[in-house]
Amino acid sequence: MRRKLRVEENIRLVESGRLQIPEGADVVTFLLSDGNLTKKSAALTSSTLTQLFSRFFEELPENSLESSTITTMKVHQRHLERSLGKRFVVQSLTHDDLQKYATKRFRQKTRRGTVSGDTIKKEIVTLRTVWKWEADAGLLQGEFPKQRLRLPKAKELPSFQTWDEIERQIAQGASSELWEALYLSMEELGELLDYVREAADFPFIHPMFAFAAYTGARRSEICDPNYVI
Repeated sequence: MRRKLRVEENIRLVESGRLQIPEGADVVTFLLSDGNLTKKSAALTSSTLTQLFSRFFEELPENSLESSTITTMKVHQRHLERSLGKRFVVQSLTHDDLQKYATKRFRQKTRRGTVSGDTIKKEIVTLRTVWKWEADAGLLQGEFPKQRLRLPKAKELPSFQTWDEIERQIAQGASSELWEALYLSMEELGELLDYVREAADFPFIHPMFAFAAYTGARRSEICDPNYVI
């Protein structure tokens, strides 16, 4: 919106004669730069996906994002590069490219079936975040082409339930996926942690399990030395 208002203001300045477009100048670049540039930057036409993310992470202010967030964004970057290509020219990104990416990712197999719609959405949000940052810096032009993007529906997870509740439903023919919504009582949690302490191959595994069980922290947060509860 700000970019649109700026261009409209510059057009008014040109029409009033207060701003003159040099002969042979690239009109779009000239208007977007408030008359400071006459030619397109090479970055506008040749920045690759890898270069885009590299600049973003290199110039990211210290402590502006949590380290776990940066780690997740880099995972998203790898998936984007794998599907679109490391040398994909970002300025050429279209709605069709994003739609093909979403479709391709959804068809990829994982240990739990296929990639979820939520995961695909988060990956595209990461790309949009980096795009907007680069566009604000004048290194990309136009809006991120995500309008009317069709993503797979997010899988609705069942509500948390106790061990007994799940066993009763499975006995009546319910899906075993209900175990993903298991809620342990404090007694059951203690039994689980006792088992982990005895069966763990490494001494750090039990504290990690306890950390997750009592705080709800994710694995990436548990492994982050800067994580604070």
